[in-house]
Amino acid sequence: MKQSILIFTFLITSHLVIAQSLFTQEGTKWKEVSCSHWANIVGRYYVENLRIEGDTSFNGVQYKKLYKRFDEFKYAYLTSQSSDSLISSTDAFFGGIREDSQKVYIASTFYDVSMDEKLIFDFSAQVNDTVEIWYETMGYYPVIVDSVYSVTVADGSSRNKFLLKEYPSGNPLPIFWIEGIGSNFGFLSSHYVYISDVSKSLRCVKSDNVIVYDFEPNSYFYCSAFPMQDCEITSANVDEINETINATIWPNPMSEYATLKFDNFSNALYSVAIYNTNGMRMRAIPSVTNGEVILDKGNLSSGLYFVRLSSMDQTAFIGKLVVE
Repeated sequence: MKQSILIFTFLITSHLVIAQSLFTQEGTKWKEVSCSHWANIVGRYYVENLRIEGDTSFNGVQYKKLYKRFDEFKYAYLTSQSSDSLISSTDAFFGGIREDSQKVYIASTFYDVSMDEKLIFDFSAQVNDTVEIWYETMGYYPVIVDSVYSVTVADGSSRNKFLLKEYPSGNPLPIFWIEGIGSNFGFLSSHYVYISDVSKSLRCVKSDNVIVYDFEPNSYFYCSAFPMQDCEITSANVDEINETINATIWPNPMSEYATLKFDNFSNALYSVAIYNTNGMRMRAIPSVTNGEVILDKGNLSSGLYFVRLSSMDQTAFIGKLVVE
């Protein structure tokens, strides 16, 4: 009987640990929607899909790789279509993420060219604690933990929810944290500073394609029109070969120059990007229409790279390039 109780207790404890560690789980994906008061006038809004894939290290510290796809959409009422249309898309390595003692850190050139890590969440904080949290590229800002209580999310797990206050005024903030998931303003948006009328909303989170968190709003915060966004999370993987058109890179290996040739009979608009084996984008070539691109070595060091050819929302070709 005691053995059964111990096994049952172990299973429950293991489930709780897994439920609170999405930040470092391979395959975790976040979807965020960005809007403004002027969204219905300009007719556009933005969707960010973030995902964890693989391992890396910076400054001697181990991280999980974080990728971000940024999509720009046009509202259906402007195009007389049944759904909002994608008008542009980029997908690139963002940085490294790690969690230590319930504290979540990001190392990214978007925040600091030296890749020094930044604290974006502290789920070990207690009520009335003041915590210094990194706010995108603006630096550290303090917040006060107002209250912490348990909530049940879409996958049935219980997680701590943190309500926050401004420092030092103590005024309530519209942002809150959910342990192991992020904030209601998005995965990387752990703080809220009143600087513009643009805001993000966390739409959903998936782990191994299972919905963990699902927020289906009647209206998004700061959105003057309603984006048509479900819980599907899309991404392009720069480490996989996904060839949908005829394309070649020659010579390969290359010493100084190589030529990427591909079928483009309709003169469609393509873009080309070169990634290193860590998934970091090293070079981007926009607005390619003639079916041929010269790739020069430039500042690329010797080694293996991936060349990705993209058109709008899909990757048409990914090929390996060896630089001598």
